[in-house]
Amino acid sequence: MKKTFTLTLLILASIIGAGFASGKEIQVFFTQYGYLSFLSIIITFFIFYILIKLYLNYGKEHNAQSILNVNKTIFPKFYKLLNLFYLICCFIVLAGMFAGVFELYLNITNVIWAKVFVIITILLCVIANAGGIKFINAINNILMPITMIILFIIAIKNLNFNNPVNYSFSNNNILKSVFSLITYVGMNVMLAGSMLLQVGHKFSDNNIKKSAFFGSLILTLIIFLFNLVMLFNNVNSQMPMLTFAFELSKFWGLIVLFSIWFCIYSSATSLTFALSKCINLKNNIISILIVVSGAYLISLIGFNKIVAKLYPVIGLFGLLVSIKLFLKFRQTFNTMQSSKNQPF
Repeated sequence: MKKTFTLTLLILASIIGAGFASGKEIQVFFTQYGYLSFLSIIITFFIFYILIKLYLNYGKEHNAQSILNVNKTIFPKFYKLLNLFYLICCFIVLAGMFAGVFELYLNITNVIWAKVFVIITILLCVIANAGGIKFINAINNILMPITMIILFIIAIKNLNFNNPVNYSFSNNNILKSVFSLITYVGMNVMLAGSMLLQVGHKFSDNNIKKSAFFGSLILTLIIFLFNLVMLFNNVNSQMPMLTFAFELSKFWGLIVLFSIWFCIYSSATSLTFALSKCINLKNNIISILIVVSGAYLISLIGFNKIVAKLYPVIGLFGLLVSIKLFLKFRQTFNTMQSSKNQPF
């Protein structure tokens, strides 16, 4: 049970970052399609579950060290190009985390102090990664459950069905909605995938199955609640859920601000861990510093541009890798079953 709990929290920490916890990703990938988004959210649960379990099982069966090694196996002709693109995607998303911290603290302070909080977050990522996966899990086990409860509470407190926002219903919107949900899940699972591949061998099949289910369920419930809030509350904000929290009271605003920050921090820590393992220099601290420095420079592009413009492109790549990984895993599994069934 403890291992299932730890793995579930690691899944959540790897996926729930700046865009997710603030509601911005949900607004971009779901809410803009109106009531169609609820169908998308149901489908999202099943895709999350299948892909999360896939990455964990592949890591368990092949003892994968990083997504770069996996790419070499499933894309033997193009793996160098794909690995380069994968690293760029990861740096962009990590940059989105740091840009999210800057945007977050602009709500309560000025530009200079917001930059200071970004630097503090980066230093804490370095410290956590220096402590290794056990240290990262220890932090997640303590703070992630509290953070999830706060996100659920703030969503429920902001439910208001008196002001529905009008959305157009068309065939074009249906196609866009399907494309949006697929790229969204593809992006998140691919980026969490590098971490999941590396830890899969530490867990039993039962741990993996249960953790994939509970992780997917919690993710989907948060998306559902955030989407419901934004469908009935028209807000033009870089961080919609934080705006709603401050409208309730300063107390709730600060509580949610810390919760979003921790989600960003935990996700950034996981991604930094995965990227530093991909770079894999002899001195791990240097690898970590290269990762966070590069991501910080990219973060200067700005939170909104990164989420709205670059995340969908990353999602397409994530979907491609996940489909190919699924086919490769199924081929390996079928080969193993055939060899077991052969008579001696």
